[in-house]
Amino acid sequence: DGFWLPDVAQLILHLLVVVAALVNVLLFPFVLAFFPSSTEEVRRVSYDSAWWWPLFVLDIILWIDVLARFATPVWKDGVRWRDHRRVAISYMRGSLAYDLACRLPWEPLVTGRYTFGYGHLCRLLLAPRAIAFIENPFKHPKTGIRTGHAQNFSPPRRLMSLMFKGFLVVHWYASLLWCVAEKTLENQDEFTWLTLASDLPEDWDEWLLPYARYWSS
Repeated sequence: DGFWLPDVAQLILHLLVVVAALVNVLLFPFVLAFFPSSTEEVRRVSYDSAWWWPLFVLDIILWIDVLARFATPVWKDGVRWRDHRRVAISYMRGSLAYDLACRLPWEPLVTGRYTFGYGHLCRLLLAPRAIAFIENPFKHPKTGIRTGHAQNFSPPRRLMSLMFKGFLVVHWYASLLWCVAEKTLENQDEFTWLTLASDLPEDWDEWLLPYARYWSS
């Protein structure tokens, strides 16, 4: 019968992947925009950043999740498959390509350095995983499939899901807007919100300043 991941291990890994998804879709765009290690060539989070190790560990968790999928029984038509060949074929024909696309370390492959820059933004493709957790946190213990769908959500759950999606779009837009705007800031001759956000007092706390710029975006 081979090795299969126990149900408890599946649940723990599921929660860890959700944490990885939330960090990558919420915190990473903000960190890349406002707390980069370098902006000389491209924005990146390097080894000297406090964020490098957490992002690296979360990458490892995401890859463990891919490997675990080959040892996780799947439900098809009410039957739980415990055949490694059938499970592997099902995964490879299903979401394997998508999972690889949003996990591959594009930055190291292109630059040769394990930093987190624009290439790491492919992790934003983990957004559906984060949204699915908010819509329905856990899988059904008997069927292994999610028990909630948009059409039968309770009004509070539906509102929570909609608010999170809206916040995600605005959050990404604010981070992107600052990245783009900062590139053109040197050529700004007029007094705009960019110059106002960049000329904040130097004695502001170094952690408070990026948040002020974020909200100005």
